[in-house]
Amino acid sequence: MAQISVYSSSSSTQAIEVDIETDADNRRLSVPPGSTINFIGQCVKAVDISTLSDEMSYVEGKYVISTTLQIQSEQTCCDHE
Repeated sequence: MAQISVYSSSSSTQAIEVDIETDADNRRLSVPPGSTINFIGQCVKAVDISTLSDEMSYVEGKYVISTTLQIQSEQTCCDHE
């Protein structure tokens, strides 16, 4: 399980683009200036954060990626005589 939150500052002049690759599909999310997007999904393989901008653009933001992993414990079997 992964939760991805991306914030784009209100001072940004362009949106932040977020590409999320999972086992099931690929998604592109756009975060306009002054906004936050949240994504919750499973089997996230890759996250790419970029912007479609030119030399005069200004983009500022923050992101957080939280994951939950399930680790299976090894069962050891011991024979006691």
